[in-house]
Amino acid sequence: MNWTSGYCRFCAKPRLTGKVTPMRNEDIRQRNLAALPAYLLADVETPVPGDATGEIEMLNAADGSVVSAVRTGGHVLPTASLIDPLGEAADWARTLEVDNVRLCFIYGCGSGYPLLAYQARKKPDTLTIIFERRPALFRALLDGVDLSPLLADPSVRWVIGDHAQMLERIGDALGGEVLLHCTRLAVHFTPPAHRVDKAFYLKLHEWLLDRLTMLTQSIGNSVHDTLFGLHNSLDNARSIQESMPLSELKGVYAGMPAFVVASGPSLDRNLDRLAGMDRHALILTAESALLPCLKRGVKPHAICVTERSPDVYHYHFAPATLPEGVALVGLSSLDPRIPASMPGPWLPVFRIGESSTAWLREALEPASAGLQGGMSSAHLAFELALYCGADPIIFVGQDLAFADDGRTTHSDASLYATSVLAEQVQRLRSEPPLTVMGSAGRPVRTTRLWLDFKTWFEHQIGRHPGVSFINATEGGAHIEGTKVMTLADALDHVPRAHPVPRLSELLAYRRAPVPWEKTAARLGSALAHLVRKTGELQSECRADLARCGFLLEACRLHRSHPGPALPGWLGERFSELGERFRRYTDDPHVSIYIQPLVYSYLRRLGRSAALDTLTAVEEDVRLHEQLFARLQRVLALMQRQFEAALLRLEKQGKRTNE
Repeated sequence: MNWTSGYCRFCAKPRLTGKVTPMRNEDIRQRNLAALPAYLLADVETPVPGDATGEIEMLNAADGSVVSAVRTGGHVLPTASLIDPLGEAADWARTLEVDNVRLCFIYGCGSGYPLLAYQARKKPDTLTIIFERRPALFRALLDGVDLSPLLADPSVRWVIGDHAQMLERIGDALGGEVLLHCTRLAVHFTPPAHRVDKAFYLKLHEWLLDRLTMLTQSIGNSVHDTLFGLHNSLDNARSIQESMPLSELKGVYAGMPAFVVASGPSLDRNLDRLAGMDRHALILTAESALLPCLKRGVKPHAICVTERSPDVYHYHFAPATLPEGVALVGLSSLDPRIPASMPGPWLPVFRIGESSTAWLREALEPASAGLQGGMSSAHLAFELALYCGADPIIFVGQDLAFADDGRTTHSDASLYATSVLAEQVQRLRSEPPLTVMGSAGRPVRTTRLWLDFKTWFEHQIGRHPGVSFINATEGGAHIEGTKVMTLADALDHVPRAHPVPRLSELLAYRRAPVPWEKTAARLGSALAHLVRKTGELQSECRADLARCGFLLEACRLHRSHPGPALPGWLGERFSELGERFRRYTDDPHVSIYIQPLVYSYLRRLGRSAALDTLTAVEEDVRLHEQLFARLQRVLALMQRQFEAALLRLEKQGKRTNE
């Protein structure tokens, strides 16, 4: 099938028309398989339910093209017109906004023809993600429609599967440059997705927007904060190397109950009941719930920490006297004084997909497992319980909402009830109020932050339908996917016949020592790469600043000697300038430090006026000029930090040798 340019008979405007080129099904399949991205191979090779049930039929349209049809509710619904499927697809694609779009979500493959018609109009740099809930339909299209142009296009990503499968795979699809592109997002439903699967895709779209919101909020860390985490991770490197890897804990608590304890205001209501339960269940607590647990005689198996700030050490660990046998579960970037202050062992955790520590992880644990880590320490505790195979997982103190008085944010036994964290409490109280359904069946007041925390839990729960989740908070917001009960009732689900192993005892294992010199050499090589890369990007900044100066001078000359229109070569140079930011985001080990800056400017550029006047062009070039100037300054500071880190690593090696 070839897509060519024609004219719409109704409005005489250029449109796309399709011509069917007869091809044997086997030829089509081979072309599609040859172009198929590696990550889609499993969707082709693994049988899916629709294959056996005949969910998908392939029909012949009047123009000779093949049209897929879906069996649903006792009916056979064609995914496209059986009279003119190509014309229908072209008409649909013609309505889509394509000129000012960097990221596009398309829901549903349909007959495949709408996707091909869209591709004929999309800009080469528009990142497109196609979602299809029916794997059987996708497989049928590979046999009947030549999708090879789409499959071979690196700017097109595919997410195939039911809701649970999509949640599993969406992390990869939303990686890389997606966040930088989402400042100019377009969303489209193919005609059959709108007619047949609208409810499913609307729910998915809501999930995606929530996910993008959380991801863009995570961009907000300053360069200073990210570099702070880098230095912490380097200081922790030796301890990480000597600790048990996370992969050793996969499934070790299979079928055993776990409590995830947070410091919500309802904790004061029932925490006493957990005293002594560490013999019968895995108890994981956020660091903010540590003090309430110690006051009530609850001995957790581990304290979970995600924040890298030194405040966490000063507030929660420096003044605490911890009992023996309590382990630490913390991200690799936490304050090194925290594991040093612990009487028990440390389980270091690397975040999946965190670029700032990926090179460190590769040097220390190239084959190690990781966790997403979530947005809070309670998220980390929850995810570890899942990783260890715990079932059921029981929430305690996970209010994610204000108490009934509308003001209390945390347990009275926590530091949030003291003057130490009064500023953070006031910040929560001053946030715009939101209302969600509570676990008791009535509305409760929450904040945007807590709502994001709740949404994260719900996404994770949705990915694990085989695990039981109990909300025994006895207050706060309802977490979808959990069964609500009192803690007293939840304890009835905890068997007492056999004690569970203490996490600290499992972590007491120490691997065979690895020569630190080899690890230090790998770390030094990675740091040297960062030093070189930041130097190269500073040279790119200088070249881009020169380009901006050239374009501004060209605009000035054109204003002095106005012609009928801006010269074509100026438009070409300007288009090249608009894509220069990609050079600064191609290395994830570096881009993690500068993406907040790039993102903020892309957002401003996306809001700028249409570039149809000389003034608009000049303003846009000046924004680019500001971006490159600030990038140059940040990259120079980063290079000095990487050089300092490399020097510290070399000094550590000398002390070790002495």
